[in-house]
Amino acid sequence: MLTEKTFLSPVFVALAALCWGLAGGIGGVLTREGWASLVVSFYRGAIGLLLILVTVTALSVYSNVRPGYRHRAA
Repeated sequence: MLTEKTFLSPVFVALAALCWGLAGGIGGVLTREGWASLVVSFYRGAIGLLLILVTVTALSVYSNVRPGYRHRAA
């Protein structure tokens, strides 16, 4: 059965792959321009953490699902 969740899963995987590739390409350009690899890695990690925090906050505000919530089996 095709549901909204099963339809969106491959879309999110493709979007994550696109972002991963773009971040790697931009990181390569910045390294070539003289940025230290550690600095590039730090900024990639910081931006990723920020996006994760925004996503978790949005999910907890706009849905009934809370982080750490365990659904009871019927």
